[in-house]
Amino acid sequence: MFQIYGMVLLVIDELVDNKEEIYTFIEETRESLQFLKDGLLRLGVESSQSVANFLAARFGRFFSGEELRRRLKEEDVLIRMPFREEILKEWTRIGTDSKEIMQKVINAAKQMVKESDVL
Repeated sequence: MFQIYGMVLLVIDELVDNKEEIYTFIEETRESLQFLKDGLLRLGVESSQSVANFLAARFGRFFSGEELRRRLKEEDVLIRMPFREEILKEWTRIGTDSKEIMQKVINAAKQMVKESDVL
């Protein structure tokens, strides 16, 4: 574990010397987050008002977040386990990634919304 921390410190040190890399990463993260939000909105899936590198999406109206997690795992896309708390059971946390990966999330959700016959 300490080797990981050491590597993280080296990366942070390098990034501090290359602020443009940090700004590029932040902009790409914002764009990817908005891309995911817009895609989910078109499907009628509610999402949190996140400004971080993740959002919570309310898939539970259509299907379980666990079902989505399993389907995406088949495409080598990993998302977190759905929330376990009763008040959040319909919500799933999704971290941002490239737009290509976010499109895979949107495509899988779109197919699953269709299959759910909720709309």
